[in-house]
Amino acid sequence: MHNYVLIVAAALIYFLIKVAIGYAVYRQSNRRLARIEQKIDKLYDDQNR
Repeated sequence: MHNYVLIVAAALIYFLIKVAIGYAVYRQSNRRLARIEQKIDKLYDDQNR
């Protein structure tokens, strides 16, 4: 029984770390996408003047 508790604890820690890394990557890529959208909007506005 003790081994099952350790396996479950290790699995939970693994998935929590995986979620944290995934969230960090999501935020970083979301920021990059926002910057790209701003640049596209600026280029579009400059072209239409």
